[in-house]
Amino acid sequence: MTMRTSFSAPPPHGPDAPLVGEAELDIWGARAVRHASWARELLGRLAAQRGEHLDRESLRYAVTAGPEELAAVWAAGHAVVYVAPDGSVWHADAETVRREDYEDFARGERTPIERFGAPADEGDLARSAIPGLAEDLAARAGLDVLPRRAGVLLAVGDMELEWLIAEEDGVLVAYRVERGSARELARSSDASVAVRAVESSLGLPRD
Repeated sequence: MTMRTSFSAPPPHGPDAPLVGEAELDIWGARAVRHASWARELLGRLAAQRGEHLDRESLRYAVTAGPEELAAVWAAGHAVVYVAPDGSVWHADAETVRREDYEDFARGERTPIERFGAPADEGDLARSAIPGLAEDLAARAGLDVLPRRAGVLLAVGDMELEWLIAEEDGVLVAYRVERGSARELARSSDASVAVRAVESSLGLPRD
């Protein structure tokens, strides 16, 4: 299984970079994935302010300045959020990436995080942050980060074992998979519960 696209190398970056879906985002590397997770959370807060649900399938992503430096996330028809390496962001009300917004961002324009509203009620961890935890979990457990299939937010493991967090009908489910046989560890709408179940199964202490 692979999450790579038909591109043989990461596609061009810049304000005219091609927009791709979530499953293709890792062509730019782990840092871009983490930036996108943060922007996705902020877009979710904006949607909540409008009384709407963020449609993840509508999101499109691009890296606008270097393979891991600046990431842009597009929410179809509503907003673009640009994320800088330090986690600061620039929000533009737009239907797609616009050169003038990119130039404002590149010049240092930023949007205060409080303008996006309060975090979603998901315990002490946002669901959108789960993919960005894979590298940390893998490093702590001496495992590899595995390709994420459709619906899988996090996957770590080795040749025989893997630990997954998947989204199923709006609920997060943590699994331990041994040679293709899956054992459910936890099922909850709370992202913290799913992550803690994986950490516990891996024998990892909470930081």
